[in-house]
Amino acid sequence: KQHCDDFIEWIPYSNINIDKNPIAKGHNSKVFIGKWEESINIVLKVLKESKNFKSEFLNEFNIHYKCLGKCAIPFYGLTEHMQGYAMVLKRAIHGDLRMYINKNKLTWPNKIEILSSIAKSLHRLHELNIIHRDFHCGNILIDDDAKVFISDFGISRSDGSIIGVLPYIAPEILSGKQYTKKSDIYSFGIIMWDLTSTHRPFWDRPYDTSLALEIICKDLRPEVVEGTPEVYKNTMKKCWDSDPLERPDSSDLIELIDDMIKLPCIITSRPRAPEQVNNPIEDCSFYLPKTTQFDPNVWSTAILIWFNRYVLVDYRSEWAGRYQKASDWLCQQVKDKKVRDELLEAARIFVVKRFEVEKDAIEKDESFKDSLEAKDRYHDRGVADEEPHDFMIPSDEVVGIIRICVKSAKDLKKSDFWFTFSNPDPYVRIMNAAGAEIVRTRVNHGTVNPKWDEIHFVSVHGSGEKISVEIFDENLFIADRPLGTYVLDTNTLMKNEDHSKAINEWFPLEIGNKPAKGQLNLEVRFIPTAFTEGVDFKFTRESIKLNHIYMLISWRKANGSFEFTEKLARFFNYNSVDELKEDFLKHISSDQELLKCDLSILSTALTIMYLKVLCWKHYSEWKQIISNSEVWVSKEINDINIEDRLYDLCRTFMIERFKVKDFEKEQMEIITPVKHTIITRKVVTVRHIRTLTNHQDDDGCVVLNEKVAEYYGFKNTNLENEIMECAKKFVVDRYDVDKEAIAADNSFIAAVKTKDEAIKQEKISEKRRLTGMFDDLNKQISLSGTKVTRKTTTDELVKKFITYRTKDGGFKITDELAQHLGFLNKESLEIALRSHFISDDLAKLPSEILATACDDLHKWLSLQIKNPQIERELLGSAKDFVITRYNIDDEVIGLDTPYQDIESAKSIIIDNKDKAFERKIADAVVKN
Repeated sequence: KQHCDDFIEWIPYSNINIDKNPIAKGHNSKVFIGKWEESINIVLKVLKESKNFKSEFLNEFNIHYKCLGKCAIPFYGLTEHMQGYAMVLKRAIHGDLRMYINKNKLTWPNKIEILSSIAKSLHRLHELNIIHRDFHCGNILIDDDAKVFISDFGISRSDGSIIGVLPYIAPEILSGKQYTKKSDIYSFGIIMWDLTSTHRPFWDRPYDTSLALEIICKDLRPEVVEGTPEVYKNTMKKCWDSDPLERPDSSDLIELIDDMIKLPCIITSRPRAPEQVNNPIEDCSFYLPKTTQFDPNVWSTAILIWFNRYVLVDYRSEWAGRYQKASDWLCQQVKDKKVRDELLEAARIFVVKRFEVEKDAIEKDESFKDSLEAKDRYHDRGVADEEPHDFMIPSDEVVGIIRICVKSAKDLKKSDFWFTFSNPDPYVRIMNAAGAEIVRTRVNHGTVNPKWDEIHFVSVHGSGEKISVEIFDENLFIADRPLGTYVLDTNTLMKNEDHSKAINEWFPLEIGNKPAKGQLNLEVRFIPTAFTEGVDFKFTRESIKLNHIYMLISWRKANGSFEFTEKLARFFNYNSVDELKEDFLKHISSDQELLKCDLSILSTALTIMYLKVLCWKHYSEWKQIISNSEVWVSKEINDINIEDRLYDLCRTFMIERFKVKDFEKEQMEIITPVKHTIITRKVVTVRHIRTLTNHQDDDGCVVLNEKVAEYYGFKNTNLENEIMECAKKFVVDRYDVDKEAIAADNSFIAAVKTKDEAIKQEKISEKRRLTGMFDDLNKQISLSGTKVTRKTTTDELVKKFITYRTKDGGFKITDELAQHLGFLNKESLEIALRSHFISDDLAKLPSEILATACDDLHKWLSLQIKNPQIERELLGSAKDFVITRYNIDDEVIGLDTPYQDIESAKSIIIDNKDKAFERKIADAVVKN
């Protein structure tokens, strides 16, 4: 009775089903989600230590009850949870404001409308003489239709405690002063900043005493986001002013924000019609002309997004850091979400078809696409994988090589961090006897039973060496977490009498000499690398055996490089390493930049090309380890053009040295996949990724130049034909367009457009309403001073009207012509025309053409437009303009029908070019 004068329902806890774990924990409460009566979505807010039902714990219930119907989320009743008394509340569909911002691409009008609702809710709270004290994005809930509610009134009381999220707490409160309503206004200013950013305020530093002191003493505030309208910025700064007296009241705030909605800088960014935020792609109509008018760089970047996810799916760690930049840049260029979805879907289909993407790649993308966005946000904060140690094995004597096929693992431990998914993202790294990382596998995302099937090699320098095979859970938030290790003893492998047989077993895992959950499946084999051939042996494509390849691989250093050595010279059929170096340096002497490169770079590139030219049939054996060598070369050179020239000269050196006359098609895909074949996931290497990222700007855009086009497998940078073909196929498949429609050229596009005609008309009406341009055009005058209608038109006016025509048949817009048509001046006429003719094609036409269309002067129009489809669209829109503008009744429209039939007949004559048919139609026209 002290807190409520109404009947409050007591809800038996047995009627409520809630999730086991809370979704949030506050200073004085825990929040669970669940259902009431199996159908009503609820939030259960359990107040801590409320078993005794003391009056202080009824404070939140008291305030919430007062605010019902004003600014608080609907309240269903009370219940008793095992941890205390609980409030049963409606669950907001979109969660809190921060979740809503992250999930949706909000336009400025969207942001202003949300702010207006928040300001009005805060004003209602202040009218009740309630100060919130903990006002931030997490306590603002967004329900259906973007309806705003304020929540968590737990600390809206009059004690002296300071509780809240640091950036939202006003500086005077941090200094020890009392809360006032102006303290909530300061918080509102930070919320305004939240709506302009994808990050929380001061996301890059801890919320500690140092930050609090800078807020108090140095007036530190979040940095204003580029592109924020000036009027918005000024209001935001007023709200977070260090002097509470300079901050606006909640009532003034409502006026300031409502005034923003009317400003041109806000109106121009408003969409033509409200868009649903979470429409699936399947609900998006694909309108071909919109997507094919984009800048080529937009297409190139959209293709790269899916190229990364589908073709480079096994190399995610190489491109994850730049993926989000490309996505953000695309959002900036294509602000309309529906059009952007069409663009991305067309690019996705294009990549699938063009690069022969297989089902398993698409399935892999599905398994980690949700985690990709979350983790990539942290990648750019500087959290990245450690570089492999550049460790040199002290002894150069290699007695053999261990071939390790990392096959799979099972029953691994799940992640137990609150900020990760339940299943780990495991990868394997192999450490040599000196403790240096040899290589790491690709990452399997979201699974406790990963599969790799990757082949790697470790050089052995003597018996007794220990090779560690370690499984880690990739985590871009903090350091990667170990899942288990198995140590290979080289003694056991070397003692095996039959080295041709591999050991294929499931090995137990350990962490710190203690058993760990899960097992690792390895296929391991020791291969001696002693050179047993005689001095007369010559290396050729035909004579090289698998053991020779293993021997060559065993000379690779831990950092991925190869050195010029006597043994390497022997593989090139030279008597000494000096001869090899002399011949190769002579071969590249025309390129001064290459001569400046370190010899280890040259020898590594030459060894890579040796394998590609002579050993390509065993590609699966050396692909992974040579891929790491390619990465090393790329990093050392750090210039894609120089790198390309080096590999080209290495290839020609190999051809000349070994007299290679021809290459098989499959081999060419390995040697130069970029220039000779379309890249597919099977032939892609890390070097391709590095080339593409080298052409990506800092803002995320992938500039479409000749090199990028080449890597995509295009003949040149003109993508129009290939893109159009792919997009056209998408439309045909999507809407089951038949052959007859396709044969009619653009008729199927018109068919697609008619499906969305109602939506289009709604957009047109909405834009007219929002622009408000017709408010200034209500006064319709003519030369006679009366409103222009059919009834007020006289013969004299018609004769006068005809004199405005130019010699070529068009109309030039003048003040006099505008007044004759019922407008104040030519500017008013142009505004009316531009507000009506808003489609992509018509908006490009000069005003004179739009004005002429209203008079149906077909011949002149045809010569100017030279596109029958656009001409028909213009004439139809012009007809609607005249009917609406001059209140044309059905009688006149009926009288116009025969004339329209004649014009249609003329169109048929033009289209068919049938002279006999033309004569018949002409006779009928004359007779009519």
